[in-house]
Amino acid sequence: MSEQNGNQLGIFEFFRSFTRKCSKRSDFQENRESDRDKNRNTSPTAKSDRETPKIRNCRRRRSNNDTLIKSDSDERPCSNGITKQDREAIRLRIRKKYGMINDTYEQASKDDVEEFENIDARVRPAKPKMRRAKLRSNSTDESSADPTRIGETAEKTAADDLVAWESDDGNKLQKKTEKSLSDIPILLAHIEDLEHQQKKSAYLQRRLQKKLAKKEVVIKELTDIIKSHQKAAKEKNREKEKQPENQRPVVRRTLEIIKKQRLLESSLGDEEATALRNFFEASEPKPNTKIVNLIDKALDFVVYMLLNRSAELSVTVDDEMRLFLFNNVKAKQSLFSEMMANPEYLPREWGSEQVIRRFQKNSNDNKRYNQNGTDDDADATVLGSAKAFVDFFYNNTNNQKNTTASDNENTLLLLLTSSQKIKPDVDRWLQERAEQRRKKSKGRRE
Repeated sequence: MSEQNGNQLGIFEFFRSFTRKCSKRSDFQENRESDRDKNRNTSPTAKSDRETPKIRNCRRRRSNNDTLIKSDSDERPCSNGITKQDREAIRLRIRKKYGMINDTYEQASKDDVEEFENIDARVRPAKPKMRRAKLRSNSTDESSADPTRIGETAEKTAADDLVAWESDDGNKLQKKTEKSLSDIPILLAHIEDLEHQQKKSAYLQRRLQKKLAKKEVVIKELTDIIKSHQKAAKEKNREKEKQPENQRPVVRRTLEIIKKQRLLESSLGDEEATALRNFFEASEPKPNTKIVNLIDKALDFVVYMLLNRSAELSVTVDDEMRLFLFNNVKAKQSLFSEMMANPEYLPREWGSEQVIRRFQKNSNDNKRYNQNGTDDDADATVLGSAKAFVDFFYNNTNNQKNTTASDNENTLLLLLTSSQKIKPDVDRWLQERAEQRRKKSKGRRE
């Protein structure tokens, strides 16, 4: 911007000086023309009545020139009454009209003749000086014609440039302002949208907080209920843990009767007894569905015989024992856990000797680590381990590799079966025992 302003000021100063010079020159020319008019009126050649307009103009043009070439032949008129001087004046006027010479007449000389020069062995006409004079006369005529107009034009052009520059800046600023004004409604609409979304989010947040508060109340109530149920379940488990201790004498009396009457040996066949023997003699016994079914079958047979055929066995079953055996599943679990805690109640056909040696080894290890322990503590330890094994044996068979979901369902069904499933085995066993008694009675008679 500063450079443009400096250039414009330089242009203005140039045009001011130029206009001053032109005005001085125009004043000089006006004074000169006024002097010529005075001389023309007083000269003897002012008799315009005798001369034609052409001659009058020629004489007038001739008087304006400073230097004229005069000769004797100039005074001689032509056939039409025009002298050579008049013809020269006409020619000079025509040349000056078309800008071919300056204000003063320049006589043709050898410089005005076309010149030739040799360039690369080719002859061509050189640029004549007359052409240069023509160009110079055009520039002088234009400048001398109306110098004030040129200055005004230059000033006007510079002013127009300045106005155009200012107008361009104004247009740019106006466009920027218009653009900013057009962007304001868009920004306001965007702000309104953001405010609306903020209000909506705040409303949703309050709504969700209310829902969460309600859910927290429900969760708190449910947690209280769950805690109460867990507490009740723990109390029931404690009662169940205490209950076998109270029923332990009943369980032992039942096992004494079972061992004396050899009910477990008679409940299964030879192949089934061999399978159980292999299971109990293994270093790491892995119960499967078959083992569970065999043990469950044997215990069902025992419970059925004690409840329904006690008279045939010549065994007295009191009310306490009968109440204990009435819950079939619980009785079987208690009997088996006691058998595992005291392996002497297991039959020899099932591998009781190996189980006894294993339990003795475990009890010695426990006494070695617990030297201050009593026999009751050792019995409780053995009983707890036996109960854990029984729970695993009855309830966790579905976790073994050889078992499936259907096998587990079959196991549960077998645990809940009634005593009618073992009735054929019981009848067979009773028949065999009756035959043995008959044989004994016959031998005695003989």
